[in-house]
Amino acid sequence: MNMIPVLSDRLPVAPVPVQGKPNRILVVDDDSRIRGLERAILQRAGHHVDTATDGEIAWRALVASNYDLLLTDYCMPRVSGLELVRQVRVAQLALPVVMVSGSLASLDTATLIHDPWARIDAFVHKPFTVVELLTAVNNVLFRGVAGARSRQPALA
Repeated sequence: MNMIPVLSDRLPVAPVPVQGKPNRILVVDDDSRIRGLERAILQRAGHHVDTATDGEIAWRALVASNYDLLLTDYCMPRVSGLELVRQVRVAQLALPVVMVSGSLASLDTATLIHDPWARIDAFVHKPFTVVELLTAVNNVLFRGVAGARSRQPALA
């Protein structure tokens, strides 16, 4: 069953800008349809979005530019989303992460929450709705802006 959310003209959740400017988000997914959908949803919500097709390309983007949020797929060829997040943590980049996966049921999210080399801020299960994606992104960005990022990530 192909369940791809449809963009409506009215978005239910407004973006939370960091320091009065659009949030910069890096979206990483090897599936071009999902990557394009995530980009469209986030851009329509007012965010600045760059994309990468895998963790290796994403790492180069993260080194070259500053981002407010990393939204990454879990399962990708070459460098997985989890491997990418661990690289981010080893490099001590203060970057919140939303992990998107079609296989969250098989992931040990409790372990990923408390793993010091992962520290995932929110999880979004595929297929997702526009509201689920924007809620997870905005909750993570809001916690980051408020300085009150909890250790309990949101599950969308």
